[in-house]
Amino acid sequence: MKNIKEFMIKSLLIIITIIVMISQVGMVSVIADVKESTDTIQITSAKEQYEVNEKFDIEVKGTQDDLENFKLNYPKNFELLNEKNKNVNHTVYTFKALNDGIYKVDGNLNEKSIKGIAVKIKANEVVSNKTSTSEIVPAEKTDLDTAISSGNTKKSNLEYSIDLNAQKDVNFSSGENYLGFPYKVTVNSTANTATALTGVSLTFTLPSGYELSGDSGIVTGPNAIVKEYSINADGTIQIVLNEIKKTIAEFTIAIVPITSSKSETNVHDRYDGEILHGSIIGSETLSGKIPQSEKNTTLHGSTDYAVNKTAATPPASNNRFVTYTFNVNRIGSEKEITLQNLQLEDNIPAGGSHQK
Repeated sequence: MKNIKEFMIKSLLIIITIIVMISQVGMVSVIADVKESTDTIQITSAKEQYEVNEKFDIEVKGTQDDLENFKLNYPKNFELLNEKNKNVNHTVYTFKALNDGIYKVDGNLNEKSIKGIAVKIKANEVVSNKTSTSEIVPAEKTDLDTAISSGNTKKSNLEYSIDLNAQKDVNFSSGENYLGFPYKVTVNSTANTATALTGVSLTFTLPSGYELSGDSGIVTGPNAIVKEYSINADGTIQIVLNEIKKTIAEFTIAIVPITSSKSETNVHDRYDGEILHGSIIGSETLSGKIPQSEKNTTLHGSTDYAVNKTAATPPASNNRFVTYTFNVNRIGSEKEITLQNLQLEDNIPAGGSHQK
């Protein structure tokens, strides 16, 4: 009986400590797996159109777990006045818009993009007392105004729709040499040689961490579909179209990862399985509709690495306390995709136990 007790005591003293040390040239991120909910989050608003400085609500409904991990995305010139939880499955955000234009409100659940809504903000009409005829004076625009460029109307003369397409899957080749991928924008309308589609402006929102591919990102000119474009302060791209005299018109938008280390998100933040979300919103149609489309693309990539395992025992421990060290080193190019979700498995020696 005494020998059994001594054996049990000795067995309990054997503690195996596993310390995983990740070292890698360049930038490496190791994160836990995140399970995305399959429950749908709904983003709604009572109306599609409001006036500048008018209070309005954006309502978000979903499960309690989803709402706790949900983040609402809204433009910079939307001032958040209040956020109220009506219950565990329903949150109401109260805003007012500082400028007129057409804006998108969507969100993110963990790493999943949640489809949103388009909200039109109309410039409020101010009555001037300068004349007895009550002259109508339009509200003054500021630098934050996302209305269509000067010389273009805010409403198209025909009905039209837009469709945004891109590859379902893209491969990350080699870091800063990664060429990105293009989007194809299709404009469908009833235009013809006799009646051209005019007054169309589009706002394109790029995936996080991406930018337009230089001067070749969008082809412009009098003979192109796109007349001109500009980049807004929030990184979205404002695109003004030429007159379109055919029922189907197409153009491409080429994007690449941001390489500047000064950017909040850049090429080093890309990872295997990342969902790249792009969206586009058009100016108002003749009947008041707001065309919009969005597309998700999955990024794939890999990193070559080697694992080296070493063991050490403290002096005078009689080999009862063993520390195993795992060094993970990149063996490929520094420009490979970021290492994510690394998992190591090791067999503990017989009679040993694991100390967390």
